[in-house]
Amino acid sequence: MVHPHKQNHNNAQRPPRPTLARRTLHVLRNDVVGGLECSTLELARYLHTHGIPQSVVFLSNPATPSISDRFRSHGISVRRVEYNRASPLIFLRSLLRTLREMRPEVVFVQGALGLHAPVAMLARLAGASRVWTFVVMRPATHGVSRAVQYAMTHLARPFSDGEICVAQYLADFL
Repeated sequence: MVHPHKQNHNNAQRPPRPTLARRTLHVLRNDVVGGLECSTLELARYLHTHGIPQSVVFLSNPATPSISDRFRSHGISVRRVEYNRASPLIFLRSLLRTLREMRPEVVFVQGALGLHAPVAMLARLAGASRVWTFVVMRPATHGVSRAVQYAMTHLARPFSDGEICVAQYLADFL
């Protein structure tokens, strides 16, 4: 007798697996060769080789050495929208335009503590169905900078599916 919740797989063909191809965008603050950037490269490269389209947006000019060429060498598209404190509205407009052009379905916001909220909000406005924020930077120890980082991280929550903290002290900060 076959249990009602179990199927007899001896004679039955399994249905094909649904495709997981979802346009994924990684938003990184800095175009440098650092730990976060290298781990993002490995994740994007792995997903790309499994047929999931990947792209990256850097929020700064390339440093020396830069990691953007490594992304390109693996067939991952790279765009740049430079963040400038002197003209935040121009930055936000440029980022929204870029996100709408790219049309990502999934967005990972990484290494941009303090910019999580606007990036997550703009990703949703651009049509992303999933937005995850990675909290990896050590927050400011005191003052206005710490308050702004704390507020911006909390403001990102309504637009994010979740937060991933790489250390307990970051989870405690949130």
